Amino acid sequence: MGYKMPMTSQPIRHPVRILGIDPGLRRTGWGVIEVDGNRLGFVGCGSVEPPDSLPLASRLLAIHEGLAAVLGDFKRFRLEMVEHLTALARDNWKRTGKHPNWGRLTIRQGMERMVRHTEGHLDQVRELMAKAAGT
Repeated sequence: MGYKMPMTSQPIRHPVRILGIDPGLRRTGWGVIEVDGNRLGFVGCGSVEPPDSLPLASRLLAIHEGLAAVLGDFKRFRLEMVEHLTALARDNWKRTGKHPNWGRLTIRQGMERMVRHTEGHLDQVRELMAKAAGT
C-alpha cells in the first residue's frame, strides 16, 4: 500500500474568469482568460479603437462606451473571481498554472504581475493627465 498525503485545503472546483485591460488613447485592448485548476484558457480579446480624427473628449467617450459594453458582459465573472480568490485557502495561492508568455506561475505570482502591469498603466494615465493640466 502506498503512502497517501492528506489534503490540507479544498481543491479549486470551478473555473474563474479574469479580465485584463491595456489602456491607451488610440487603442485600448482587453483580454479574458479562464483559470480552471492549473489550466489557463483563452476566452476572448479585442480592442476599442476610436478614429484618430475625433477630438480627445470624443475618443475618451468612445473608449468608455466600448469598455462599458465589455465590462457589462464580464461583470458577473469578475464578481465570481473576487469571491473565489477571497475564499482561497493559503495553500491554494501556491497552485501553479502555465501562462503563455510568463511560463509557470503560482496564482499569487500571476495576480502580483497583473497588479504591477495595471499600476504601470495607471502611472501612464496620471502622467498624461498631469501634462494635460499643464503641471
